Amino acid sequence: MVTCAPAFVDARGHRTRPNPNPTIELFEINTHEIFRLEPDRRGRFGQKQLRGWNHFLRCHYTGRVHHMSSRLAELIYATARHFGDKKVMVVDGYRAPRVARKKGNPKSPHKKGLACDFRIDGVPNTTLRDYLRESFKRVGVGYYPNSDFVHLDVGRKVSGFWIDYSGPGQRAVYSKHPEEDLKEETAGGQEPQGDGGAGAIAPNATALVPSTDENH
Repeated sequence: MVTCAPAFVDARGHRTRPNPNPTIELFEINTHEIFRLEPDRRGRFGQKQLRGWNHFLRCHYTGRVHHMSSRLAELIYATARHFGDKKVMVVDGYRAPRVARKKGNPKSPHKKGLACDFRIDGVPNTTLRDYLRESFKRVGVGYYPNSDFVHLDVGRKVSGFWIDYSGPGQRAVYSKHPEEDLKEETAGGQEPQGDGGAGAIAPNATALVPSTDENH
């Protein structure tokens, strides 16, 4: 015997079945706006949903709206689902060109609508960082332990990873050896505070796989 989900009647009197994909709530910490990501029954985001996505992740410095990657929406949605449908706290999405220049990287993926800085409510950023790196291909993951968020960007040919130990508003302090830093962290040692200066490797250096992120 096959049991089907009960049908409901919409506002137009049409019979329909409930969407099996739950809604994920996002909160933008700068604008204090709430946005709900809800794919259709096939797991896809419609045009109306993506227009709302674009507006929600607009440059909070200038108010400028830009096209945001639908894959970015898909990966953030999948991440929230993995962590029990917890709320996504968005720190930064799109950045207008002049804002990207002011922050020191005119080629930032934030400028192209390919990046988002966020955290998951109640989930350690170390756990979020590791999940993003292990679960998705052709992405950039930036770990900012002293700024309370993780960076995710899409649209790469090869994945990249970096650690920046600077705090909010400070000059970037990139780790020269991010993978070694993670090993020390796993071993229970004190997490290095970065070595900065002229010898620091920025995330667009070849040693880290080409990246275009910058300090926040």
